[in-house]
Amino acid sequence: MKPIVEVKRLANWYFGNFCIRCANLDMEDKNHGKDCWDKLQLIADKLKAEKMTHREFMNLIRYNSNFCKPIKRKFPECSICKALNIPQRR
Repeated sequence: MKPIVEVKRLANWYFGNFCIRCANLDMEDKNHGKDCWDKLQLIADKLKAEKMTHREFMNLIRYNSNFCKPIKRKFPECSICKALNIPQRR
């Protein structure tokens, strides 16, 4: 089980682990990533709880916010991995 940590740290963790991997950041709108960052920081500021677990914060963003609808990126197949029969990470 993950430890209970500060909400600001959880917002940074969520952005680094989920928002950066989102294909929406590859869109033409270059401010999309900054918008996500700002919204996460605003949520962290307005939460009444100062600390929570990673799972609680993740569920709060995924199920209770209307801005976060992540789309997974599709990375091109690696020719070296294909030649060596190494499975790609998904």
